[in-house]
Amino acid sequence: MDISSAAPRQDAGFSTPEGENAQYNIEHEDFFTIQNKDGFRFYTIDIKHVDISRIKTIIDDCEKVESECWKAQEDFYSYFIERDLVTYIVKDHKLVGFQLVAYWEFERYVVFSLDETMVLSEFRGNRLGLTLCTLSARSIFTIFSKKEKVRFVGLSITPNPHVIMGFYKYRALFRIMQNTFNPSKDLMMIYNKLLFRKKASLVNKDYPFFFKNMFPGSLGAFEVDMFPEPVRKMVPPEIDFFERGDAFVFMIIFSKLTVWLPLTAMLLSRFGWKYVFNDNLGFFRKNKRINHSES
Repeated sequence: MDISSAAPRQDAGFSTPEGENAQYNIEHEDFFTIQNKDGFRFYTIDIKHVDISRIKTIIDDCEKVESECWKAQEDFYSYFIERDLVTYIVKDHKLVGFQLVAYWEFERYVVFSLDETMVLSEFRGNRLGLTLCTLSARSIFTIFSKKEKVRFVGLSITPNPHVIMGFYKYRALFRIMQNTFNPSKDLMMIYNKLLFRKKASLVNKDYPFFFKNMFPGSLGAFEVDMFPEPVRKMVPPEIDFFERGDAFVFMIIFSKLTVWLPLTAMLLSRFGWKYVFNDNLGFFRKNKRINHSES
């Protein structure tokens, strides 16, 4: 799809680059969110409220990261513009990672899906993926913070066995919340709506949180025997992450009250006390560049 043919969108108060076809630079100051102690700079774009034709450079750089991380399943541009938010990382003037997020509402629930998280291999080990997830959760919390009696549902569908092991490793963080490892009636209700929405089929009906044939051929081979024993017990024996691209569905439900303290603790651990006074994320934030997307 030719990006130049996309219908222009209204920029949400950004300082627009000069020139008819001028592009936002990946380090455009209006997208800047925060920098961590290791010099990684994080930027967030509200996709539904920006002129898509002016972020071609940023989309192209995200696509380069994706192509180095796995085999893509669909046209990246089309996939990108269907999302609501993108948070990306810049190090030494290079885009080195990103996360795409989509969200939707029904009843009192806001479901936000961490649809794609990619970090170049040479920058892994810096907890950048976890930091992206934390920033995305903070963005969603900010968007819907004034919605009464709202319940948030975090969602991640991944074929990556290492991510699955990560969720299991940190499961204690989710102990006070309804989640995949301890599903409730409400969580299963939302899960069934997700199953219908995604038109997904199960690897095995006795293992409801494993979708079949979601990302075929995207990752390298992985043997189930490589899982630690507790994880191996929760995985269907016929799982196929490699050729068929089966995927694990992680879900978690939380309220504004239950998420505030752990989310704040995570942000403090990642960015220190400067997070508290950050204009974009902190307790006294001044910039309100992310809006509720009605489209």
